[in-house]
Amino acid sequence: MKKLKRFSIFILVSLLLFSLLFPACGTNNQSEGEGTLYTLAQAYEEGLITREHLLNIAYYQGSAEYNQDEINENFTPQPKGKLTANVSLQLRCAIADMHRSYKGYENVTAEGFSVTETSYYGCYNGYHAFFFEDVSGISYYPDWIHNYQEEIDGIVFYFTFPREQTIYVYG
Repeated sequence: MKKLKRFSIFILVSLLLFSLLFPACGTNNQSEGEGTLYTLAQAYEEGLITREHLLNIAYYQGSAEYNQDEINENFTPQPKGKLTANVSLQLRCAIADMHRSYKGYENVTAEGFSVTETSYYGCYNGYHAFFFEDVSGISYYPDWIHNYQEEIDGIVFYFTFPREQTIYVYG
């Protein structure tokens, strides 16, 4: 009887620790640390990130060669930091929540999206800049690839992708 009680306590404590370490998406498929999802342009226009932040994001995104006047040998990027599992989950939950607002995508989950260290561009003023990949196969992409660029306050973000894409900011 004593072993059963210890085992039950062990299971309860384990479940509690697991839920604290690996928070699930809430009812809106957002992590409990609620935030707002913005496009990069929206975040900049609302003053959430600065032009210097945009330059850092362009550097980490791989668009330095399109911004050589400002991202050159004199440019020192701000360290972007590491993408933690919890932040990755928050970002994927926010993207899933956005997709669920589209007709036919009501059952989309965070597991259908990927945000990796290479598609994470850092945290600026508490806002995480990132690019996501749909790994669920729910999105239709045409067979052709095209080049797409977005310009924000003179800073170019260049993509080669089968659809128009943008960088998102969450915080």
